[in-house]
Amino acid sequence: MNHLQWMKDRFPGVGSGEDPADWDALEAESGISFPEDYKALHDHFGPFALDDGFAVLGPAAIVRVRAGDREDLGRATGGKDGFFSGSGIGSTRLEVEGEFVYFDDLLRFGTTDVAYSLYWHTSSDDPHEWGIVVGDTSSWYVFDMGITAFLVSLLLRNLSCPPLVQDGWPDEDTELSPLR
Repeated sequence: MNHLQWMKDRFPGVGSGEDPADWDALEAESGISFPEDYKALHDHFGPFALDDGFAVLGPAAIVRVRAGDREDLGRATGGKDGFFSGSGIGSTRLEVEGEFVYFDDLLRFGTTDVAYSLYWHTSSDDPHEWGIVVGDTSSWYVFDMGITAFLVSLLLRNLSCPPLVQDGWPDEDTELSPLR
């Protein structure tokens, strides 16, 4: 499935109205190599919200919040370095077996109105390999997929992530609107 095309078909007529970003300049200046699917998503929609409760940030905002996020996570979790993820679910309060995900390897790209943030798990040098992490200070959900596959799974309600997919949201009336 072409996830970007699915998003364009799901939200026809919605676009950023801006020229595509100068990704070479943004990446050189920020030191971040953004995933290709994010670049394509951003070039079409720009930064956006789904029903005002779920936002995907633009690259400038991602760069701006990067340093503070790591400090905030460490402070909010009592100085922990990360969390263990077993079967795609993790907790900073439990010492469980599984992959240890370091907060230093997380790069926030989105927010929600239920106090969860959306991150890329940047432990690989290849942005194409970055998975998605949804979490707050204690509960974490790990997904081995890119941003457009994640968004399509979310919108189709094929995602097991109780903080996001619950109480009838998202549904067929979910709207995408540009962030300004």
